[in-house]
Amino acid sequence: MVAVTRLLPAVLHAAQLPLTELCVARLDGEVYAVDECFAPIDEVEDATTRALALKALVGDNAVAERESALWIYGVRSSPPLKHTLCVPRTNRAAPARTKRAIVRETRLRADDTRQIGGLQVTSPVRTAFDLLRSETFTEVERCAIAALFERFDVDADACRLRIDSVANLPGRTRALTRLGQLVGTG
Repeated sequence: MVAVTRLLPAVLHAAQLPLTELCVARLDGEVYAVDECFAPIDEVEDATTRALALKALVGDNAVAERESALWIYGVRSSPPLKHTLCVPRTNRAAPARTKRAIVRETRLRADDTRQIGGLQVTSPVRTAFDLLRSETFTEVERCAIAALFERFDVDADACRLRIDSVANLPGRTRALTRLGQLVGTG
């Protein structure tokens, strides 16, 4: 069996090829759009492809969270208009190379992130934890958390443990109430 060398990277962006050529290749059916990037038509769109596309936009220092993490995990079908990113409080570098990003500083534990395609992404438990604590909580967030519970090794007990593990957590009561409503105990 002969090993085949891949000629194109999994994700292409305007820094690698002119945008005009990428758009023509899309029209010709050679590539498809992945957010602001493009992937060869034989590349499967999955979490790695989406993470590579976001990494091309935001750089190495950011952690994809909330809406962006949901998109990378495939819970959202399309990328958010504004990517949600965070940086650990110990790393105050400005990570975003795009104006389509909202960046916040936060405390992250070692088990709060996963590396996908070279990009740090909040774990499914941390993503649910952040959504439960958010100011707004609509049916969209409820469905996203339910999808995380269904697709990953995440459940109400794991979320409750994560919430209870932080002393003086802002939004603790709100998060526990929402979690109870999601699983039918609140």
